[in-house]
Amino acid sequence: MKLLPFLLLLLAPLSHALTFPQLSPRSRVIRDPAERARLARLHDSVLEAERRGDIVSAFAPEEGSSTHEKRILPVVGLAGLAVIETAGLAGRIGGGVLRRLHTLLGGDTDTIWDRKEVCRVQYQTQGGGNCKVKSYKSGSVDVVGDHDWPGCGWNDPEKTTPPIEFFESDDGLGKYSVRYVWSLLAAFMKLTRGSPPFSLQVQFTATDKVAWSGTKDTKKCPMEGICHPQFIFYREDYNIMLNTWKSQGSISACQYSDGKDCRGLCLDGVKNQFSKGGNVWGGKCAIPCADNIKLSDP
Repeated sequence: MKLLPFLLLLLAPLSHALTFPQLSPRSRVIRDPAERARLARLHDSVLEAERRGDIVSAFAPEEGSSTHEKRILPVVGLAGLAVIETAGLAGRIGGGVLRRLHTLLGGDTDTIWDRKEVCRVQYQTQGGGNCKVKSYKSGSVDVVGDHDWPGCGWNDPEKTTPPIEFFESDDGLGKYSVRYVWSLLAAFMKLTRGSPPFSLQVQFTATDKVAWSGTKDTKKCPMEGICHPQFIFYREDYNIMLNTWKSQGSISACQYSDGKDCRGLCLDGVKNQFSKGGNVWGGKCAIPCADNIKLSDP
């Protein structure tokens, strides 16, 4: 009986984390300065590779369209998705990864961005800020990452870079693990889950007046505010970039092709033009899960 008070003390943090979503270890901004700096360096290296052209990208093939560039591939449904390889594997894996992602993310039922069978992300902005990002594991309708990002507003966009944020513990969606805060709760979570949390990176790239020059072919927002997030998912031998404004699908295309060609992984737009606080804009995408592609696979 003397152990009971001690056990209750150990379990108290867990009960609070399960009761209050904002304290959930599955949904947290990465605040460790060293980890944020490391992820920022990775982000910069991906954008630099994109600027150099060291990237294999997909485009939506129209009837009669073609490209002679080996690093731009016509892959149905994956427009806006690109692979950035590590130096050791440059030129060897990009096309294969894109084609295998087409098999995994494409589908013959419903719309791509709503398919429960794949990992998904939802995003929303309002009045030039107040961003929200939610993520979902494959095979589930339960949210595994529910992030409010009130500081996402892009101040002085003509002269500055849009804010970027790194979230941890979006289970199943990313590659790089982040360091635990070694509390009793963190130790308990590691023992019960068997693996560290994962990170998710997002950056909104445009306003109604400015399209960010830091990444290629951005587009201005169709309404007042901020829009067009870019997601980057990190893997051991390569990285995946999803430019949502290039990956726009169509419900009618899904219907006319029986779900075989929805034209893109994402669907977004203005949700409410008359909301108090400014325009509500947002959308959703099908995204690669952490374990979708393993290069050791046959």
